[in-house]
Amino acid sequence: MDQGALRERRLKGWENVKRFHKMFVDAGGHLVVSGNLNDRYVPGLQLFQEKRVMREVGMTPMQMIVGSTKYAAELVQKQDSLGRIRQATGRPPVPSSRRCPGSWR
Repeated sequence: MDQGALRERRLKGWENVKRFHKMFVDAGGHLVVSGNLNDRYVPGLQLFQEKRVMREVGMTPMQMIVGSTKYAAELVQKQDSLGRIRQATGRPPVPSSRRCPGSWR
């Protein structure tokens, strides 16, 4: 296959990936951001590619954050201990008005 035809085929595939993701999210699907680990790719590279797809299909930053945290925790059935940021209750452990012991200043 010549390089021009191969490039066109890959670009068409990329557009199909974006179209599918948009349809899935618009239909109420929960898109989970995750990177596949294998020996062909640098760890984390797939994660950035998936976030790029999310951005290009028009997902909001909050949808991307929820896909990286809450939905990922639900996927591995750890939603009780992972994937959420809870509002702090009570006083913070180190008041901002005091320096931490052993701090640089």
